[in-house]
Amino acid sequence: MHAAGSTTISGLAPSLSAACSLAGLVIAKQDPRAVTSKRDPLTQVSVLAFTLRDSVDDTINVASWGSQRHVAVQAGLFHVGDTSTPFHLKLNESSSVVSLFTGDARPFRDLWSVPPPPLSTPPPPPLSELSASPSVQPVTRSILALVRRVGKPRDVNTRQGRQLQNCEVRLTDPSCNSFGLQLWDAELIRLAQQWTPWETVLLVTDCRIKYDAYRQTAVAVAGSQTVVTPEPRLRAAQALAQFGRRCRAERSAAELNSAGDEDINREILETGWIDNHVSSVRDSCSILELEKRLQQLEDVTVSHVVIVPAFVTWLPLESDRYKITRCGRCSRYVPETEGQCRNPDCVAGAGGQLQQVFSLRVGIADHQAGMEKLLLEGRHAETALGTTLSRFEAMTEAERLDLKHSWLMEHARLLLRTFGDPEVEHLYRQFHETARRSDVQYLLACALVCGALSLGHEVDTGHRLAHLITVGTLTALHALLLAVTSLRWLGSIGWRLVPFAAWVLFAATIGAHVRLAHRSGPTDGLEWYLLLVVLVCVCLPVTAGCVLLLGATALGTTAYLFTDLRQRRTYLETRKVIEVKTSIEEQSRTRVRKSLCGDSLKS
Repeated sequence: MHAAGSTTISGLAPSLSAACSLAGLVIAKQDPRAVTSKRDPLTQVSVLAFTLRDSVDDTINVASWGSQRHVAVQAGLFHVGDTSTPFHLKLNESSSVVSLFTGDARPFRDLWSVPPPPLSTPPPPPLSELSASPSVQPVTRSILALVRRVGKPRDVNTRQGRQLQNCEVRLTDPSCNSFGLQLWDAELIRLAQQWTPWETVLLVTDCRIKYDAYRQTAVAVAGSQTVVTPEPRLRAAQALAQFGRRCRAERSAAELNSAGDEDINREILETGWIDNHVSSVRDSCSILELEKRLQQLEDVTVSHVVIVPAFVTWLPLESDRYKITRCGRCSRYVPETEGQCRNPDCVAGAGGQLQQVFSLRVGIADHQAGMEKLLLEGRHAETALGTTLSRFEAMTEAERLDLKHSWLMEHARLLLRTFGDPEVEHLYRQFHETARRSDVQYLLACALVCGALSLGHEVDTGHRLAHLITVGTLTALHALLLAVTSLRWLGSIGWRLVPFAAWVLFAATIGAHVRLAHRSGPTDGLEWYLLLVVLVCVCLPVTAGCVLLLGATALGTTAYLFTDLRQRRTYLETRKVIEVKTSIEEQSRTRVRKSLCGDSLKS
């Protein structure tokens, strides 16, 4: 800036009207962006935003406005690392100049490793805390971690037609093996190429932590407010540096023997080999949609490339049919019974060099459908498995099973993921209760109908008054509960208690019908038991449903045993009465015969 003198960030004040110069260290910088001019809506102006620091405590945000060319030139003059105030510097093309500092830059260089002033985010947590319980809603946190790997920058085309650069940095600490940091800013991507894996410690302030649905894990995304401080002067950073030196020593000693399959797999996935090929594919679909496309495919000679997010459900690595033989020149399949390529157009001709490659039949599935026996061959199979064919053949059976389960079990675990966030669990419970309210009302209506039928049966048979009062009271309680559920002022707590109240009524009704049974054979308790099972399975939460289902089953079993006991007792009493009656009749007949015989003798 054109200046009559120089000042510091702490010396800035609204009363400072004279032009001055300000020197500081650039600790954060954004890409230039174009906005519509407020004065002339038909024109656009560009702005370059960056952050300066000239002491341990003082930082300031700077916005440089001007034409697109002017801002582009300024953006190329300096970078992050070149040589808490309420003010914000605003620079115009016509009245200010941004240039590199030509004086002694050593005082500013020392500020490069000083952590920024505490902001609104809490202290950096361990990476395991961020990856274990990812939140559905993005949150802003700070990260202190060791650089594990720096991916290659790749070009990404957005839906709006813009072309951006993306770079993924893998971070690690003693609590987490690998955690992703997505960089979308060209300045941070340029700075990331200077970081050394297993040596550079990063303090990433105010980055966004979000849940990546495709990878089924949490990732960090550097935004416009993110400040990256390499090698911060913190005691925890020194401990991470020692951890990196220890891991680097162990890693180099392990690599002298042979690299593990897991490391090879990470090498392939994190170097961007797959991303460089997938980034050019725009089309994606589900398995169900893919099957429809295959049915409608007319020209089978044309290749179609799509991205299908799915899970591996079948991977036969334990079988013997995992490889085939192909010609090394023309790649044509060579049967096992033939020892040479039979392709007449092959340059190698008969006796060409043969090579063995992976040939696997893989099964995949998503939330809609599944596909089996997909062909996975050659280097694509080596990339997916993270090992070569020769290393795979040298594996033992146990190692092959471990490799298979590392794929199947990992992806199956993602399908069975539960809600780790208490807020999400609470929202799910509220959704479950709201969705089941109509089911509870329908069930209570059915219970009211059953109660009315039972009450009518009691009246028709003319049983004791106690029976009528008991059945009538239970029916009235069901009607009252149904009327309560139709009230609008019934809150969430009330709706939470309604299913349990219905369960108590059903259980009491079953007990009453078993106790007041007046005839042999099935009682009305059976239909109430069925309603109780439906209530437990459909209307109540899963946690209470298991307990209540076991209770209902035990209650139904007890009801059956009581009914059976009552029937057996009735049978025995009836049999005893019949035996006594038969004995009395037999005695009467004997007396009659004796009386007749006596009268005949007298005559």
